[in-house]
Amino acid sequence: MDTRRLLAKLTSPLGYHSGHFQRHWIRSARASGLSVVLCYHRVVDSSERRKAGLTVDEGITAATFEAQIRFMLCHFEPIQASDALQGVPDGHPRFAVTFDDGYGDNHDVAAPILRRLGVPATFYVVSRYVGTVRRFWWDRLAALVRNTSATELVLNAPGAPGRLGLSGPAARLAATDRLGTWLRGLPPAAVEAAVADLAFRLSCEDRPLPGDRLMDWPQLRALAAQGFEIGSHTADHLNLAHLDGPALQDQIVASKAEIEVQTGKPVLSLAYPYGGAQHFSAAAREAAQRAGYLGAYSAIGGVATRAADRFAVPRLTLNWPHAFACAYSVDQAVRTVRQL
Repeated sequence: MDTRRLLAKLTSPLGYHSGHFQRHWIRSARASGLSVVLCYHRVVDSSERRKAGLTVDEGITAATFEAQIRFMLCHFEPIQASDALQGVPDGHPRFAVTFDDGYGDNHDVAAPILRRLGVPATFYVVSRYVGTVRRFWWDRLAALVRNTSATELVLNAPGAPGRLGLSGPAARLAATDRLGTWLRGLPPAAVEAAVADLAFRLSCEDRPLPGDRLMDWPQLRALAAQGFEIGSHTADHLNLAHLDGPALQDQIVASKAEIEVQTGKPVLSLAYPYGGAQHFSAAAREAAQRAGYLGAYSAIGGVATRAADRFAVPRLTLNWPHAFACAYSVDQAVRTVRQL
């Protein structure tokens, strides 16, 4: 983290207690509309996190999640993600909660907290993974790096991270992060081949953790019956920038249809897999619009305004464990969008 950003975070309590952040959010809401759409993946209890060795990006504790939602409730009005796509009115700042991938802890840990606080949410699921034993490649990658006895990994493939140290937990987490960045940019078929090659090179078993479990259709139907929205995260969680024609249509259209059949509720929105600007294309946006989605969410940092492209709406990931960092993050996102 650069020095300027670190200093801004350290001084954020002053901005919060002085009311500066709150006044800025309200002015922005009145001037251009403001909806902060939060993006989460996993919420776990403290004991599971210690056992799994999760990084901040892979999961936050239930206590941290609840503190963040309570903070947002103090200053923002809760809405569904689909509401943020249907025009942002002037007035009070709003926020929506979204979850990507469909992990089981979304149902078991996060949803009860949200119900107790009266906050809606949208769960974006990968339709062909729901209720199956399939695991995402990044969970398999993490297991391979965690379980190997190797102390070094050397990859010479084009674009690969080269030589990676594996001595100690910190080095393994860093290696997992660099490998994940590389794999996300590959074509879908190449990702599977690369993970298989890593399993061979690391010479270890890919032993799943209980936290890798995904939600099943009965759980999703229960969430839908409780008023939560179930959205599409495509059929197989592929990098849409590498797809076109029937393959692209299949990912976007088939997932929507399957979720609607299984839950009996309309699927109103899509979340692009990986979510960076390099992970979806103009063709993907057009396909989503033709399929009848109200809009689509990216993972590009920022807030939703009236001027936002409904098929590339930004979201903000709040993975820091205290409220002042939340205030700083939201304020930075608002400032960034206003500068565009």
